[in-house]
Amino acid sequence: MGPTTERRIQQAFQSLVTSGDSGSAVALSHELLASNPGLHPAIVLAAQVNMIDRDFEAALEKLHPVVGELPEYTSGWLLYGRLNEKLDDVVGALVSYTRIADSSSTAAARARELKTRGAEILRNRIKSDLNNGRTDDAIRSLERLQSVAGDEKATLQATAWVARASNDPELELDAVRTLHSQNPGDREVTERRAELEMEVGDPSNGMRLMKELVTAYPGDKLIEEKAARAEFLWRLQLLPPDVQAMAQEPQVDRGDFATLVFWLFPEVRYGRAGSARIANDILEHPHRSEIVRVINLGLMDVDPSLHRFEPYRPILRIEALSSMTRLLADQRPPPVCVGPGSAQVDSSRQRICQLASQCGLIASESDCLPSATITGPEVVDLARSSQELVANR
Repeated sequence: MGPTTERRIQQAFQSLVTSGDSGSAVALSHELLASNPGLHPAIVLAAQVNMIDRDFEAALEKLHPVVGELPEYTSGWLLYGRLNEKLDDVVGALVSYTRIADSSSTAAARARELKTRGAEILRNRIKSDLNNGRTDDAIRSLERLQSVAGDEKATLQATAWVARASNDPELELDAVRTLHSQNPGDREVTERRAELEMEVGDPSNGMRLMKELVTAYPGDKLIEEKAARAEFLWRLQLLPPDVQAMAQEPQVDRGDFATLVFWLFPEVRYGRAGSARIANDILEHPHRSEIVRVINLGLMDVDPSLHRFEPYRPILRIEALSSMTRLLADQRPPPVCVGPGSAQVDSSRQRICQLASQCGLIASESDCLPSATITGPEVVDLARSSQELVANR
């Protein structure tokens, strides 16, 4: 665009703003766009005419491609913000003004005025979206919130909400670490940071934070339970790397389950096996010795006719619960919730679910879900709960 065209646009714009005379602006924009439909200043001038005529939707529609192509175009974004305000879109206006706040004192001032209200609207949208399972919408709202109020505590909290709903523990930990540094005395934040540090961060920090919580809240059963879980997770860090990986799998197969049971229970690792049973399909398995130990202790079954263990088949939840109740029943004495002779190899599904519920391995019998598979973290939780039952006999 040459200097003459630029001067003509400025004159038409000035006349439009000061006197409301849209005739010259309309004529000039039509002339320029006829020869160059993508001329951004001419498009902005045409949108300004629409705004003077109170046709705000038409003006916004004209500006969409301009602000999309030129993220730093001050006059375009300033008009875009004003149009959003006219349409009572506080968030849209705030985002527009914030984008050019460094280059426009007018935009910076309006952004400051709209920030509190706009950020509150976005946080409420995020809550609503998450409550209704609209995670993708929540992510989009969070991106806008971060662009206008990225340094605020409430934004960090919203980031943690969305990260948790999106199953992104690393992102959640980043947000929670910052929240914790800002307010180290916040119990909820401290607990969550400790849990996340144990899962995906620095386990030594997680243990330190849990110990601090136990000291700060003596006798708090919830804190003590979380601290016990953290200590159990800490011990997981001492296991072989491939076993640690199994403990994080979204679906565990029978071979991996047997391996986890072997490493998570000292009584399995060092216990005396019963009669040897043969499974032809584990001979080449990398964890054959661990599987053999679990089989020969009677904690998992082998097909008696085909002599198959099926190490690569996903283990069902009912099979995992059966192994745990058998292991509890083998203790001398067994936990009270099991009772003598309660968990035999041929226990029915109903009986296994009943015992698992009685012992607190699941919340209720309806949570047994016999045909469901099980994750690595769920296996770890079952093992921890079982070990607590044994320790508290």
